[in-house]
Amino acid sequence: MLRQRAVDRADHPALLFHDEQVSFAELDRRTESVRHQLLDLGIGPGDAVGMLLPNTPAFVYLYLALLRIGAIPTPIDVRLGAAEVTVLARHCRLRLAFVAPDYAHRDVLSAHVRTLDTDALRLDLPPPAAATRPYDPAATALYLHTSGTTGIPKVVELTLAHLDCYPHAMSRFWHSGPDWVLAMILPMSHISGPILINEMLDKGSTLAIVDRISGPALLEAAQRYRFTFMHGVPPIFQMMLTAEPERYDLSSVKVMALMGTSVPVTVMRALKTRLPHVKVLQGYGLTETSPLLTGTPSEAADDHLDSIGIAVPDAEVFIADAQGRPLPPGEVGEIVARGKVVMKGYLDNPAATAARIRNGVLHTGDAGRQDEHGFFYHLGRMDDQIVTRQGLNVYPAEVENVLLGHPQVLDAAVVGQVDDAEHGTVLTAYVIPRGAAPAASELRRYCLDRLAQFKVPQRFHFVTELPRTGTGKVARERLRG
Repeated sequence: MLRQRAVDRADHPALLFHDEQVSFAELDRRTESVRHQLLDLGIGPGDAVGMLLPNTPAFVYLYLALLRIGAIPTPIDVRLGAAEVTVLARHCRLRLAFVAPDYAHRDVLSAHVRTLDTDALRLDLPPPAAATRPYDPAATALYLHTSGTTGIPKVVELTLAHLDCYPHAMSRFWHSGPDWVLAMILPMSHISGPILINEMLDKGSTLAIVDRISGPALLEAAQRYRFTFMHGVPPIFQMMLTAEPERYDLSSVKVMALMGTSVPVTVMRALKTRLPHVKVLQGYGLTETSPLLTGTPSEAADDHLDSIGIAVPDAEVFIADAQGRPLPPGEVGEIVARGKVVMKGYLDNPAATAARIRNGVLHTGDAGRQDEHGFFYHLGRMDDQIVTRQGLNVYPAEVENVLLGHPQVLDAAVVGQVDDAEHGTVLTAYVIPRGAAPAASELRRYCLDRLAQFKVPQRFHFVTELPRTGTGKVARERLRG
């Protein structure tokens, strides 16, 4: 695909980074130079090469050069500890690893695999004599770590066919085109890097790489590079809201896609109010599903802010009961899927693969429902479900979204706490107030106007922060006590 873009979009900017602009013709030349270097280093088809890099053009050059060889790009989050990285290097059988010059754990990693700085990348070599590997949709194209660094890690194995799925969804749902500028905001070491690179190549559009994350920095970048498409997790958009986005020229932005397990509808409404020309919408999926399972089409965005959308073109998505049987519209169950988007499996971890994919159906572990028009709604993790004293099910995300709509609530988390004196589970809300804390009775009345009584928290605790995991999710087990 890059070869074609180097011809039909030769002078069009493929990459934007700080003050640098790289055309498709130049991107092709640099990719060939890095491919030459990798071949000289002995890298061949099927070899896994680690990429422990921040958001930088070097990630793009390495990723594309490795795919041309038929090797397997293996991005690894630079925030992982030395022991975690060592486990992954062994599990993925890395032949080589590239790291940023200031990477903290280089010495530890070097004891297990040959390690080079990205400063050593050669961008001035001629194209190698060896031909690029023919396109094989079934060939493994990417290893991505999702969880687990003790015992057997969960490393998702995706093929070239999987990498085609995201551009299909972008075309169908959001009508992306060659004039778009895609904002690379999330870490490129996660699945966002590969999928946006593939989208850029598919359409011949432009990828703007962002390496500073703050509200003002993101808004300045959006104004400077004329972003068209921005996707990220809710905290990124919350940062932008606090930095007064209406003060910047964001007229180029067409779509803001919020991705994450539970997206506060209040954040989406605030974005829509302050940026009425933008289509604010949700997308949902997992690394294991390439990654999108559902998305809200642009045409439906304004009327479905609270929905994670409809199934993407390459997936069949439905709500299942505990036995895996499809449930009718309106019923709550597990979000499950099958189709082209579903991963090949977890690398050398058949037990974890079998637990995730059963009878050809991938089980997300997330609770949801589908309406009569095919739109899905995410209700949180199945494991987070709270069973009340009356035996009724409550999903924390639903209650949290209501609480976040209160003007004096900045953030909230809802858990079930076992209380022997109350003879069962008590629904408890931990609330970070916005300014002065509202009275618990006020929040209770607010919830009663919007939720069934059994979903209204019985206790409220006002806190200055919520405990979070390394990936930024609320550590609910610490709140349960």
